[in-house]
Amino acid sequence: MKKTLRMFSAFVSTSLLLVGAINPIFAQESSSEAESAQEESAEESDAAEESGEESSDAEDADASEVSDSSEEEAAEESEEETEAEGSEEESASEKFDFEYDIEAALKESTQAEISELFASLEGLEAYNQDGISYKIDGYKLYELKNISRDWDTVFDKQRERGGMLVVQITYTNDTDKPIFIGQSSKYSVIGADRSYSHSSQFIPDEEALTNKIIALENVLPAGESITGYETVALPADVLDHVLENGEITYKPGYISLDETDEDNSKWVSMPEQVVLPLSEDNMEKQAAKGEFYPDKFITDNLGTKEMLEEGEVNETLTVEDVDVTVNGYQITEFTPNKEEAPKYANFKDGVVVYTVEYTIENNSSQEEDQVKFMNTNGNLILNESIQYDQQSTFVPEVVPDDTVLAEGDSATGYLVFTISKDDYEIYKGRSIMVDVNVYDKDFRTMNDYQTLIFTLKAAE
Repeated sequence: MKKTLRMFSAFVSTSLLLVGAINPIFAQESSSEAESAQEESAEESDAAEESGEESSDAEDADASEVSDSSEEEAAEESEEETEAEGSEEESASEKFDFEYDIEAALKESTQAEISELFASLEGLEAYNQDGISYKIDGYKLYELKNISRDWDTVFDKQRERGGMLVVQITYTNDTDKPIFIGQSSKYSVIGADRSYSHSSQFIPDEEALTNKIIALENVLPAGESITGYETVALPADVLDHVLENGEITYKPGYISLDETDEDNSKWVSMPEQVVLPLSEDNMEKQAAKGEFYPDKFITDNLGTKEMLEEGEVNETLTVEDVDVTVNGYQITEFTPNKEEAPKYANFKDGVVVYTVEYTIENNSSQEEDQVKFMNTNGNLILNESIQYDQQSTFVPEVVPDDTVLAEGDSATGYLVFTISKDDYEIYKGRSIMVDVNVYDKDFRTMNDYQTLIFTLKAAE
């Protein structure tokens, strides 16, 4: 599932300069004419001056009227623009706000001074398929000062200052059957030595998501939804890590299609982690991640990627009535977070990741041909000779690990390979192929050696 967010802004400014100039020219004549002529001339001059004064007064009055009119129009336009801006801001703020007065509840429980550091109004859909959805409606990060002694333990005795992340979450079941839902999980902060979870008693029990799920005995009936809150207390040093990194990673609760499911075989494929950006820069970075395949470099937020090459393949090969299709590939340069960087010290000049998207569809009615999907692996072949093994550590769990594809079932997954930037430059322009291996439910290879080789890119 790809999401691409593209932003385009334009600003146009126009200036107009009006310049007017009046240059009076006076001429004076010297003659020996009669006094009467001089008097007549003087009278004409006086009349002209009076006429000029009247004309000037009239022009000033007109100019004043025009100026007043322009000022009124400008004031009206300014007022309209202000109203429009206010309307836009109001519209933005209406996108999301807590349905419950969270700040009042936090003030009452912590007795602290509270200020909002960041708010996400956009919402974030972690899962939405076949009438079932799990949505983070929005979240806010607060700073707390002078926290009550009652919360000494929760804030690691750092009561002078701390943080509180509040998340509003909605489960929706628009199917005709009940589903089994789980309480949420853990929040991870880069640089912190442990993970964090929902802290009880900051808000009334009836508003907490955990309590609402318990009240339902973990079963969400058909056609219903629930909305609740999670409050995550962050000691001052952890809040500093959050502000430095601009994000928190979150493991969503689970959803099962069968309320009696005991071995997790009916769980839907929720993401292992969701990144909650807590700065404007990280909001933009997360939006940009939508263009990348969801390998664990992306899903586990291990660093940032830059696209080097990508392409569609759409080639299908068949083994035992099982269709294997390679949809496409991406070649990206990966820059690890500082905490991850030591793991890549041996990669000369940097890390390049090859991620291949594939789909398996089982058309076989034979039980022995049922496919153990997450066991699928492969090798990357550069220049028809140099092979790189798949890096299973970075393969995302797109379906539960024990998923078996029977007749009519299909799933899409990813193969992930890493090489050094130096090797990438050496083989740039050479052929790129991938050798895929498919396994049955008893972990036996279904295809012979190198019978499922796909050409991702021919040599240039």
